[in-house]
Amino acid sequence: MIAPRGYSLGTQYTMFFPNGDPIALRGEPRLLLDLGLTYEIIEDESTAGGPFRVTTKAYQHSLSTPSGAEVVGYHWHPSGRSHELRPHVHIGSGQLRDEAVLKNKAHVMTGRCSIEQVIRTAVQLGALPVCPDWSERLDGGHEIFVKYRTWH
Repeated sequence: MIAPRGYSLGTQYTMFFPNGDPIALRGEPRLLLDLGLTYEIIEDESTAGGPFRVTTKAYQHSLSTPSGAEVVGYHWHPSGRSHELRPHVHIGSGQLRDEAVLKNKAHVMTGRCSIEQVIRTAVQLGALPVCPDWSERLDGGHEIFVKYRTWH
């Protein structure tokens, strides 16, 4: 992941893979993972980890096929151009039949999604975990996300 060196309070930063390219996951079907997270370091004396914590300001994560067709996209862009500012998912058009009621432009409402939830979905779809304790690691990271989030 690429992130800036050094931080300033009140400044938003964006985290993404090098060159902005998604990474190929092992397993079948072949999937690409793309993560994009906008965050800010804030003061928070209530956390056990110290006087600061990270707060998520927006995200755009996706799982796609090697051809670039989106399978599922997790979006939250509260200050974006879209009329939908709440957390939501998009189901890729390749996953929907022509007669499907749900269309790929539909905003399917969700609560806030952690990166761990996106990775767990990739494993459920066939991506191979890189370590035997993958589920416990994802659970631990997600628990921290849930503990310190300020809204759902």
